[in-house]
Amino acid sequence: RADLSGDYTRILEKRYFWTAIAAFERNEELGLDLRSLLGGTGGRYLVQTDRTHFKVDGGLAISAEDRTDGKTQDSLEGVIRSSLDYFVLSTPMTRLSADMSIFPGITESGRVRINTNVKLRNEFVRDFFWDLSFYSNYDNQPARDADKRDYGVITSLGVAF
Repeated sequence: RADLSGDYTRILEKRYFWTAIAAFERNEELGLDLRSLLGGTGGRYLVQTDRTHFKVDGGLAISAEDRTDGKTQDSLEGVIRSSLDYFVLSTPMTRLSADMSIFPGITESGRVRINTNVKLRNEFVRDFFWDLSFYSNYDNQPARDADKRDYGVITSLGVAF
């Protein structure tokens, strides 16, 4: 599994925002050689305090897939996302993040993809962090002979500078 994703968010008045999304993914469990995705969403922060952010957004994305079974597929998908961040910024810093993205197929009727990520980051010495992450990717119509679900746990150490 390998993925590279990024987004650009523009904050608007009254806690509204819009986001541009770009992502590239490879996942042998789901039968993907490469999925490229471009999209945009609009949404709102439902909770925005000094320790908690909770937002929801929705929009559209186009994706192009090269599958391990030799098929290529271009799709228009809906995008429904939610994200919860809880953080303590005093030393030692702690942050818990959870997000879910649902991609209902528009040009592929009946197809649904769901990506979930949960990450805990804890500062154990000033500017040194330990991360524990869980991910789950689901596709109800994967490539032939591929699994519908891929999930895993990742741990890492890091430094902030």
